[in-house]
Amino acid sequence: MAAPGPDSETDVLCPRCMSIFRGRQILLSKGEPISSWPPPTHHPSVGSFEGAVRSGCVICHRILLGLREAGYGDLRVFDDEPVFSHWTLLRDRDDDFNLDIFVFYPKSDSTDRRWFTLYQSVISSERYDGPTKRILADYGTSTSSKAAWDRAATWYHQCRNQHRPCNANKGRSSFLPTRLLDVSSNEKQIRLVAGGKRVCRDYATLSHRWGGSDIICLRTDNMAKLQVGIDIDELPQTFKDAVEVARKLGVFYLWIDSLCIVQDDLTDWHTESALMGEVYSNGVLNIMATACKDSHQGLYRDRDPRELHHCSFKSSWTGIEEKRLTVLSNNVWKNLIKQAPLNERGWVLQERILAPRTLHFAENQLAWECHTMDACEMYPDRLPRALENLLSRVKLIDADAYRQWLTTWRKYDPANHVGYDVWGRIIRLYGGTQLTKEADRLVAISGLAKRMRSILDDEYLAGLWARHLPYQLVWHTASPGRDGGKGRRVETYRAPSWSWASIEGEVGMPMVERAANPGILIEIEEAKVTPLSSIDDTAEVIDGYIRLKGHLFKAEILGRDADLQRFSLRFLVDGMVVGGVIHSDEPVTAKHTSVVYLPVYKTGKHFLYSLILRPVEGRPQGWYSRIGVMSAWPDATDDEAWTYISKQLEDPTLRDKSLGLEGCIGTIILV
Repeated sequence: MAAPGPDSETDVLCPRCMSIFRGRQILLSKGEPISSWPPPTHHPSVGSFEGAVRSGCVICHRILLGLREAGYGDLRVFDDEPVFSHWTLLRDRDDDFNLDIFVFYPKSDSTDRRWFTLYQSVISSERYDGPTKRILADYGTSTSSKAAWDRAATWYHQCRNQHRPCNANKGRSSFLPTRLLDVSSNEKQIRLVAGGKRVCRDYATLSHRWGGSDIICLRTDNMAKLQVGIDIDELPQTFKDAVEVARKLGVFYLWIDSLCIVQDDLTDWHTESALMGEVYSNGVLNIMATACKDSHQGLYRDRDPRELHHCSFKSSWTGIEEKRLTVLSNNVWKNLIKQAPLNERGWVLQERILAPRTLHFAENQLAWECHTMDACEMYPDRLPRALENLLSRVKLIDADAYRQWLTTWRKYDPANHVGYDVWGRIIRLYGGTQLTKEADRLVAISGLAKRMRSILDDEYLAGLWARHLPYQLVWHTASPGRDGGKGRRVETYRAPSWSWASIEGEVGMPMVERAANPGILIEIEEAKVTPLSSIDDTAEVIDGYIRLKGHLFKAEILGRDADLQRFSLRFLVDGMVVGGVIHSDEPVTAKHTSVVYLPVYKTGKHFLYSLILRPVEGRPQGWYSRIGVMSAWPDATDDEAWTYISKQLEDPTLRDKSLGLEGCIGTIILV
């Protein structure tokens, strides 16, 4: 009998994992909590699990990697657990399933047990459009292997020669960076040159984390020296590797921020930061040190080829037709790209999006992004549709291309202005990133704002857009939490309170499809911001305001209070409880907070979206700052309160005269 091949079930899964798909099919019902029944045992002990990993089980190896990332590299801490791992299987659609395998973390003094979960999708062959063969050993034990280089070169040359969307603007721009690094003339040296003096127009860019000030930089006192030559040995390892990548791909000019912007000249920095969008947009490739925490770590990483293996096999459930299934890790792209060290840095998002093509040097494989596809060594031809989500295809900022892509994997019925959804997605990705200087929050996305302004043909207002300002005002902190919000208002002014740029933390914006035909309840009379710089009007602002008219209510937020057995926030409008979700811009810790409630828009008869405001100290009556938003709906609100608010909104004569500007009922200034 022939030995099993690389696609055989015995070579893919251990007996414990394979038993999930054999015999009687055991499914968790939708909505059924795990705690309501004893979930099936996966591996009864650490020893059983370790044996499965050694045997080459793909799923168990994924669990091991996840536990290591969570800080549990030493499995002996699980020795005292009665069962090492459990599993649940939930039908998603037709013959597709969600497979969750979870491991309880070791017991501690906390009574709240937590667990690690590996989330996976089980896809039938009819819907799966990716590779099934296992990655071979010759993929190499490093991301600098020949196989990795060959894959990178294939992506790059195919994109430049065959991808029409990626080359749509080729030759249209005459832009040249002020300075570049010539990496072609001397194997042991590179040199700083003026951008306009190059023979070839092609150049690559590098996205990296500085990780400190001990790297070579361009300064006013060493510019002449760097123009003569820079020894390769003077460069940090990431820069050396980037030079090698550019040379191997036949690109002989490179742009690196620390060497192409004069770091001790504030005027040069402001001038060049305003051009950052153009620099990355017009390069032929952005090299991203995705796995690096600083510039000394280098681009390449050692790896175990098993981390790239696929998991495809045939089910044999009793009484159910045999099916070929593939198990996908749902968070492949999130773990590989979104949560990588480099992408925690705020400046990097626009570098990644605006470059026509991006080559990621990630933790265990190379990855690729262009306007045509996302790919990685595990999925070299394209990321499977089942793994695409709002964290992937970030380069799609053209409205038509974004709409076409989104409708291939989810229901999407947007209004005409789908470009605003693109911006909302960008802000959600950007909000959770970090900046060395808090003041750079608008500066670091200024290049993207300029690109979107040309697409939307709209006025940019410190992170929002004038045409759809009412529902853009109702952005919210991404995770409300028990105290209303997890954001933090910055101490140093960098944007009006009505802009997401005024807080630290991840934010969300209403999608156009959810507000396609909103009943707008406010009237914007005027909206203005004052830019700090005359060079860059999408960067820092020194002030801003909105003058609007609406229906204002006196309201209260009642904080959590264990003495009163109240363990979540409550919201009262004119003394009546209004149910819904409060997203405060910062956590609400006071037991009682007096606020002003401003309904902004409603969708049909079901949802009401509103701003929560407070008066600005030292300003006249009617001046407010934003402290959060609230979404309310009838089922969560007392009938009396919902009827009261609805009637008030229908009759302008009922507006409270004491809450608006003197002599202007219902009109306020929002700063």
